[in-house]
Amino acid sequence: MRFPDTGASQALDHMHYDDVRKVIYCFIPKVASTSWKKTWLKMTQPRRNVSAMRRGAIHISLPLLVLDKDKEKKLRTYKKFMVVRHPFERVLSAYKDKLEYWARHNHLFHLMVGKGLNKHRDNPNEETDNITFTEYIRFISQPGRGTVEQRNEHWLPMHEICHPCAIQYDFIGKYENLKEDSEYLLKWLGVTDLMGTFPAAIRPFHASRHDPRYFGQLSNQEIMAFYAKYLPDFMLFDYDFV
Repeated sequence: MRFPDTGASQALDHMHYDDVRKVIYCFIPKVASTSWKKTWLKMTQPRRNVSAMRRGAIHISLPLLVLDKDKEKKLRTYKKFMVVRHPFERVLSAYKDKLEYWARHNHLFHLMVGKGLNKHRDNPNEETDNITFTEYIRFISQPGRGTVEQRNEHWLPMHEICHPCAIQYDFIGKYENLKEDSEYLLKWLGVTDLMGTFPAAIRPFHASRHDPRYFGQLSNQEIMAFYAKYLPDFMLFDYDFV
């Protein structure tokens, strides 16, 4: 794919690590990352009552590799894994979670995306609470590097988060095989006592690329623009276009 060699350093702020098991997890939002972080907490901080923790607390309770003084050595020597998801289903899940309906937990997303998205609307307005799926797909599929809003981690292409061409991962799991792959990973990590306990999503958003309520709204041109933007994810992780 001829990606630049500098990608490894850009993945560090999405990596949790465990010095005991010498392993690194690169997390991608909307790919069971909250469930994996809960499992990681149980694995590395067994005395904590993880089930009683709020969603926000879970995300800030694990160390990030980018802040570690030995990050380069650990990235080079620790085992590493990541989990991916069909690109269409991942961005649909992000839309349903963050933008489809206004709620207290996603208010900032409406403000952030609505402001940036106005530039791409046929009839710009001040409303940020009625972002349609078509507008969202147009917004995130713009060619080029994109704005800060377009590069939000919840819909940024997966290869731009974990950079698998610059980092040699030992295992790349798939959301579509979540139960099987999580069991394999827990056994691989040596925490067999957690097998069979992989937590369900706190706020599950069932997202099917075959759902006509969403993808049926898109024109062929809009679908092709999305494919063009996310093409490396389709190719690198072996996902079909349909």
